[in-house]
Amino acid sequence: MAEAEFTDDSPIVDADTRRVYIEQLLTVSAHEAKNITLLSTVAVATAAFAAKEAAPALSHQELVFKIGGLGGVLFLLAGAGTLFAYVATINSLRMYIARRIFFTDAFGARQLWRERKRTLFLAGMALLVVGAVVGTLTAGILFLK
Repeated sequence: MAEAEFTDDSPIVDADTRRVYIEQLLTVSAHEAKNITLLSTVAVATAAFAAKEAAPALSHQELVFKIGGLGGVLFLLAGAGTLFAYVATINSLRMYIARRIFFTDAFGARQLWRERKRTLFLAGMALLVVGAVVGTLTAGILFLK
């Protein structure tokens, strides 16, 4: 479905169409928040499991491996925390978008959605990837050693 083009001065689009558009934005944002919360929770669980299981194996290794294991866990936790902050931003944004329903301000709702803080999302995902790579490399080297 192509994105509808709304501007402040587009009276051609009726109020019901704008209201439906805003409701769809609310649905999309709710799904995004739910999916990213799940991803963040899995990252925290992975970090906790890795810390619990790897601690005994790493205690007898060189300092490089200890730093690698700790670094992987810390990057996973930092990524999860950043993504949780992004979800909080999305939930706050949903409240602002919901206020647009009364005025059927589809243009304003779309602008709010476009201007959301995607940098938090991108930073969180980058931290998760770095944490997963560092943790996997550390574990792989230990198993091959």
